[in-house]
Amino acid sequence: MFTRLCLFFLVSSTAGCFQQDESKTSKLLPSDYASTYALAQSCRLSTGHEHFIKVLTDSKETNQAYLAGDRLLPDNSLVMTEEYDDANCSVLVGYTLMRKDPGYDPSHNDWRWQELDDKRDVLKDGREQTCIDCHQKCVKAANP
Repeated sequence: MFTRLCLFFLVSSTAGCFQQDESKTSKLLPSDYASTYALAQSCRLSTGHEHFIKVLTDSKETNQAYLAGDRLLPDNSLVMTEEYDDANCSVLVGYTLMRKDPGYDPSHNDWRWQELDDKRDVLKDGREQTCIDCHQKCVKAANP
């Protein structure tokens, strides 16, 4: 009995020491982004994202470069889409983020991609080939 009691105490008192952070919430998207990010494009249908989207950027500098069509955005820029199921952009279903991290992926202009669900949990992260392929087509079309 004493051994079981000691084992129970040992396990219950150290259980918290071995818990891993189960959070999958994106560290790239701040919780207050809605009040700090700039709207670059209002609600529209995106065939590439298969949803209606709004495009937002993380800073005035990024927004100006994006709106000017400058495909070489500043380092640490973050461009994101809020993705919706409806044409009024009222039913949020997820997000797609692209962040320019210097040295992350030089052969693809250092973009890191994340796909998030509507709770901002990460579904995909990194060098997403589908994103890279689609955005390279856009760059080539804009710069023949």
